[in-house]
Amino acid sequence: MKMKKKRVEELLAIAREKKRALIMPHNYADPDAMAAALAIKTLFKKKLKLPSIISFGGGVGRNENRVMCECLNIEITPFKDIDMEDYDLYVLVDCQPSTGNNSFPEDLTAHIIIDHHPPEGVLEGVSFVELREDVGSSSTIVTEYLIDAGVRMDKNLASALLYGIKTDCLNFTRKTREDDLKAYLYLFRFADLEKISLIEGAGLPKEYFKSLNGAVEDAGTYDDVLVSDLGDLSNPGAIGEFADMFLRLEGVNTILCFGVHDETLLISVRSLKPGVHAGKVIRYAVGKRGTAGGHETMAGGQIRLLTETKKEEDEHKKAVIGRVFNRLGIEGKRKRKIV
Repeated sequence: MKMKKKRVEELLAIAREKKRALIMPHNYADPDAMAAALAIKTLFKKKLKLPSIISFGGGVGRNENRVMCECLNIEITPFKDIDMEDYDLYVLVDCQPSTGNNSFPEDLTAHIIIDHHPPEGVLEGVSFVELREDVGSSSTIVTEYLIDAGVRMDKNLASALLYGIKTDCLNFTRKTREDDLKAYLYLFRFADLEKISLIEGAGLPKEYFKSLNGAVEDAGTYDDVLVSDLGDLSNPGAIGEFADMFLRLEGVNTILCFGVHDETLLISVRSLKPGVHAGKVIRYAVGKRGTAGGHETMAGGQIRLLTETKKEEDEHKKAVIGRVFNRLGIEGKRKRKIV
């Protein structure tokens, strides 16, 4: 595991004279983002006795994530209840400012940013920036911080970080690096495997299967590209989950999914095709209509719906599909339904 002692000392130096920290993952935070936030909160508490809270917009969506918060005592404060003036230290984890996927105000400057995505946000003026594309999860980065700072790992924190690495690396089938595996093996000795089993086996509501049914019925392929419109989503996290699922379909290696939540058109892209960079594809496809970004194999975007009409929604989807197909060299193909 790479030595990061100097970096964690730099981080703690920035936080040392502060009175209260606000730690913000991206909206509808996934296990990796929540685990990384919990790790930073623990680091501040153990090394500096600095009080901090975790907050993000949109709430906890997927059932597994809700069970994770309950089992591992991860406290989340809704962003709507936050007064930014109550905090003098702003920390963003697993996201970056002005990328559209988090609630951090654009008129403020974060003090600390920790992420494993490519540089996409506004980083000017930020005191501490750790962007490591060489690892598969933000949980890997903060696990190294905890080790190098000599922070004792309790069961709940170790379980959260282990689950964060496992899920963001898609069970080590997606962008997994040596540091991810080293961090995972270190955490394994402290983790509560029974709690992790409870999280992975969390029950699913009927609405999930209704959304799944609609996604499958709408799904169609254009050569090796699958497109599906999930319609209105009560749980925005489902769009990435279904995109991952569709990627297992035989003969398909690139996925484009749409869904609408909170007056916003959500877009998810997955690709295992050599030469296709999902993040670059979605940024090109969305353009100035909204915001987008991501990794080589997985990416997402969002476009705010101003008129909230079906016509506006369809116009954006048509434009995005056209630009994705242009980027992938797909021409004159008809949609072939999968069911």
